[in-house]
Amino acid sequence: MTVAAAGWWARHGVHTTLVLIPALLIGLIGLGADLRSWWRRTGRSGPQAPTVMLVAAVLSLAAALIHVAVCPEHFREGTVYGLFFAVSAGCQLGWSALVLARPAGWNATTGLLGNAAIVMLWAVTRTVGIPLGPAAGDVERVGVLDLLCAGCEIGVVTLCVVAIRQHVHPWRTQRRSGYATPSSTV
Repeated sequence: MTVAAAGWWARHGVHTTLVLIPALLIGLIGLGADLRSWWRRTGRSGPQAPTVMLVAAVLSLAAALIHVAVCPEHFREGTVYGLFFAVSAGCQLGWSALVLARPAGWNATTGLLGNAAIVMLWAVTRTVGIPLGPAAGDVERVGVLDLLCAGCEIGVVTLCVVAIRQHVHPWRTQRRSGYATPSSTV
């Protein structure tokens, strides 16, 4: 990103995000309404996500909105920081939409890994220092939005662990006492 583009983003980033977030939310609501209508016409009830994953999706959405809110500030600090927050917000928003629209077993694993990585990076930047970019080595202060966002992400990680533990894996079978063991075949 050039200096001129970064200057534009610094001046208009907040306005851009204030326009894009409602447009994105309206689009997602419309997509949800279309899917619900299609499921009713075809007689399907639609995929049902467990309540644990629905709460995780809401927490991920909250974390994404916080990341979007702080994007302009981070773009002013450095392009790499702004891009990180924009990509993080996009991934968290996309993951939330996937959980709501198409529940699958792998959703919990990806939510767990992605949010755990972000929380670990947050902890490193608050204790050791920023690993790269223009402010490499600087230790960030802990703020209210930081704690709120990290809390949401830790909630997603925790709920994904719960969902994984509740999931019944078809490849795991219970041992039955009727099976022959090496010592019983003598």
